[in-house]
Amino acid sequence: MKKVNLIFASAVFALTVGLSGCAKEDPAKPLEINKNQTATFTGKVLYINNTALTPQTWAAPALTSSDFMVTIDYKELNPLASGTYVVGNENVKYSNGVFTFDAPVALAGTTVTVVISNKGGTRTYKDNSDIVEKNGIWEFSNKSYSAKAYPGQTVDLGTNTFTSGNFSESISAGDPSN
Repeated sequence: MKKVNLIFASAVFALTVGLSGCAKEDPAKPLEINKNQTATFTGKVLYINNTALTPQTWAAPALTSSDFMVTIDYKELNPLASGTYVVGNENVKYSNGVFTFDAPVALAGTTVTVVISNKGGTRTYKDNSDIVEKNGIWEFSNKSYSAKAYPGQTVDLGTNTFTSGNFSESISAGDPSN
């Protein structure tokens, strides 16, 4: 009788393990985003880096595409997604103060945010009758732009300006990247 109970218990155990074993899982599928459905965004970044000049003129800071961070809330592109979609900054074109990029957008519209990094540089100004040049960090008056766009639309994000009030002298003289 003990032998029958042992065989019966072994069979029940084997059946339980067999039925509750791990099932083969489907691999995760990548999120689908229609990158052919885009909008174009443009904007300007200007500053007055030389207040010793009369009249003062706006200039384009020496920015590169890596100074721009373009993001979209993933769920605006795919309702099943979460997190933030980052548009590669290699897509940002910048020249003479004007930036432009294309970003994927949904038919219902998508809000795109652009953040611009602070930038090392110089500021020239008059101190009594002397002209002084200082190294430091230029800080944007408006660090980010956001706008909603629809496929095929061109959106002008406006002009972002910064003046001498947005300049902090760096501790290390001679190094504008500090």
